Amino acid sequence: MRGGTRIRQPRPGQIFHVVWYTQDTLPPRDPRGEWGRLAEFYAPLIADNAAYAYYALQAAYSGAPGAGLPLSEADGRQLCRALIEATQDTTDRLTGGCALIAATFLPTQAHALFRSNGRDINLIVGRLKSRIARTLIAHGRWRRPGRDLWGAGFWAAEIMDANTAAEVKAFIRALGGVQCAVP
Repeated sequence: MRGGTRIRQPRPGQIFHVVWYTQDTLPPRDPRGEWGRLAEFYAPLIADNAAYAYYALQAAYSGAPGAGLPLSEADGRQLCRALIEATQDTTDRLTGGCALIAATFLPTQAHALFRSNGRDINLIVGRLKSRIARTLIAHGRWRRPGRDLWGAGFWAAEIMDANTAAEVKAFIRALGGVQCAVP
């Protein structure tokens, strides 16, 4: 599949589908991971230039079960609240003004579709991961020295138009998990 690491100049209103994952989950760049559904969904969108993947997806994944740190349903609900709050916080210079369109938390993955505020996507995602992780760090089960909630990095696709954004939103909803009630 096409895709690359070239990050385009950010502009307000860009729509992104961002995926990040829990610690010890194999990332989308690793062919041993469980990202086949994501790759299958994006293959025609990338081929038709309806989406631009910032990082290439693999042609095939072995689907090996990862040792990713699992999130519970209660964790997912807390993370949804924190994600909505973070994207609505107009005082945050990085995430303020990012309009959340859809999001879900699976046991080892987070998917978010949002309209950018024009800031660098790397900075936005880093801040979102950090802010929402803090909501769980206070809980006893997350107090593990040297163990973070999220794995390093993320996968992202720029969505080129409203019709494709609607398809991606439907894809995120079809993944299941804990769906965020986006206002």
